[in-house]
Amino acid sequence: MKQIFPNAHKSIMLIAVSILLSSCGRNIPSLKAVESALENFNGSAEFISEDMYESCIRATQFAGTPASPTVFTQRLPLEEFCHGNFKRVSTQTRTVNKVLIDYMTALVMIANGEREKGKKNSFDESYKNLEDSLVNLKFSTSPTSTPRALFKEKEVKAGVAIAKFLTNLFTQELRRNKLKQAILCTDSNIQIYIKGESATEGQPEPGGLIAISNKVYVDGLLVQEELRIRKYFSEYITLLGDDLRKNPLDFIAVEEKYNNAMKSV
Repeated sequence: MKQIFPNAHKSIMLIAVSILLSSCGRNIPSLKAVESALENFNGSAEFISEDMYESCIRATQFAGTPASPTVFTQRLPLEEFCHGNFKRVSTQTRTVNKVLIDYMTALVMIANGEREKGKKNSFDESYKNLEDSLVNLKFSTSPTSTPRALFKEKEVKAGVAIAKFLTNLFTQELRRNKLKQAILCTDSNIQIYIKGESATEGQPEPGGLIAISNKVYVDGLLVQEELRIRKYFSEYITLLGDDLRKNPLDFIAVEEKYNNAMKSV
């Protein structure tokens, strides 16, 4: 699972843009591939945003000293940290991913000639708080660490520019023969928004949407969850010691619990 999500943002754009650029002015069956990729990305993005909070909470279940009478008290600050930090991050991540999803949805709709005449679109209403969400999308790695911003100023501006593009898209008669020009004009902002302000070919992406997948989720929350699980069960087995060695079935039961915990990661 870890290898899927960091590449999701790049995959949807590579597939969609290449097909949409070749399909300007006409419908081709390949647009179905864009719609399918977009649907998959939408599901992945939604999963990431929800599982940020869930991963944080799961990790607290393996915090503290096993069998200690104060184990639940030890977990309380971590649970409060999850509630106060990653509930907010999850909500904001859903908002910032939605910009890319709506952008691709709009282009596919136009390429397919499916724009409904006379239908009012409210992208501007949807994005009125986007800039605040991007600026305030910060995360901490622990209850004692200082929150760090995920989006740099240029990346925030790129996201806002894409949102404005979406707003303008439905206030003008943008036809399919203008779609190629629209994509090319927005490409720079899309690249910055996805990969970060100073990303270079062959180098790790330093910011943007991919930073959310890599820094916060994959290399942050999921790694922390794994470490907590391993540490907890190692301490638990040490605590039980000879009792487990004398009762193989009990050891198998503990091992099964460990495996189930790791499966969730």
